[in-house]
Amino acid sequence: GEQIREKVDTPWFEMLTSPPVWAIIVAFFAQGWGLYTLLTCTPTYFEQGIGIKLNESIVMNGVYSSLPFLLLTVVVLIAGPLADFLRAKGLSTVFVRKFMTLIAI
Repeated sequence: GEQIREKVDTPWFEMLTSPPVWAIIVAFFAQGWGLYTLLTCTPTYFEQGIGIKLNESIVMNGVYSSLPFLLLTVVVLIAGPLADFLRAKGLSTVFVRKFMTLIAI
């Protein structure tokens, strides 16, 4: 048979005034800000903050600057299975998400 689809208006006002939506927007903004700050300031921090002369070797600059991202890769590979393990032990999804957010800070 023929299906009749009813057009439903998108509740833009309700979505844009929803606290959870704004929490997501702020979280993504902060994540992006942090990522680009890390990308652009890591070499300067190593040189001026720690005293590692990265301008002497472009290879060492790359190695040291990539360390936070290599560590992030390892942590992400561990965090997913850890969250699954905690869920399998009976902890709620909300608790596991909050716990993982807490240890990520």
